[in-house]
Amino acid sequence: MHLYNERGFTFIETIISLIVVAILLSISLPTIKMVKSPAYFDELAVFQFFTFIEDEMNSSSNITVSERQILITDVDNREIKVSLYGDDVRRRVDEKGHELLIHDLKDITFSLQNHLLDIHVTTRNGDDYYKTIPVSLFNQ
Repeated sequence: MHLYNERGFTFIETIISLIVVAILLSISLPTIKMVKSPAYFDELAVFQFFTFIEDEMNSSSNITVSERQILITDVDNREIKVSLYGDDVRRRVDEKGHELLIHDLKDITFSLQNHLLDIHVTTRNGDDYYKTIPVSLFNQ
């Protein structure tokens, strides 16, 4: 005659499984919160936009800046226009096509002073980002 039940879990097995679950939750919850953060994606998009503009300007032969747009003439003599389009920034080449570079903006301004291009981006959430890019060739 047996005095114990062989089909159930022991107390030690239950405690060990609860400890494993607690460790997994403590690792995964902060990671999930970081990945789903819209501010993180906004910041990443803005910095990617800044890098793209800097690359375009470094491969240009002429640059004209106004408050809401940049006109860049590249080495192939194509006119590239980067401008505010609703709440997005778009890029057009020779007034053709339509490539959206960044979405959900409240405002963007460009200013050129002393061979430095200042870009100020305000996202829809109200976050402000600034970038200053040195300019060697320009036309005002």
